[in-house]
Amino acid sequence: MKNVLFLLMIAPVVMITGCSSDHQGFQQGSDLVNTEQEELQQRNDQAYSPSSIHSDFPIPKQAIKTNHRSNNPKITYFRYAFRGLMDVKKREQYFAEIQRWGWKEKKEEQMGSMHVFEKGAERIHLTVHSDFFTLFTKGEAHDLE
Repeated sequence: MKNVLFLLMIAPVVMITGCSSDHQGFQQGSDLVNTEQEELQQRNDQAYSPSSIHSDFPIPKQAIKTNHRSNNPKITYFRYAFRGLMDVKKREQYFAEIQRWGWKEKKEEQMGSMHVFEKGAERIHLTVHSDFFTLFTKGEAHDLE
C-alpha cells in the first residue's frame, strides 16, 4: 500500500518533469527547423549563377550553355540545356529568383512560353522549352565570357 501511495505521489512529478523537457525539445526542434530553412535559403542563393547574357540575370547552375547562336546580328541569344522549367512549380521558383535579382516580369507581354523581364532600361526575353530555355535581348549582351 505504501508503494502505491509513493507511486501516486511521484507520478505527477515525473509527468511535470517530462513535460518541461518535451517543451525544451520542442524549442530545440524549432531552432533546428529555422537553421534548416536558413541553410536551404543559402543553397537556393548558391543554386543560381549569372547568365551569359547579363551578369545580373540568374540562371540555374545546372543549366549548360550550348553553342546555338542567332543569325540575327540585332539580337544577342543564348540557349541553355536544362530540363524542368515546364514544371510550373520549378518555373515559378526560377521566376521568383529572377525577381529577387531585381527583374520584373512584364506579364502583359508574355506570348505563350516567351516571358519578358525588365530591369531599368534592360529587357530580357526568356523562352521555355521542354529540354532547354533561351535568353535573348536586342543589342549587345552584358556578357561574362
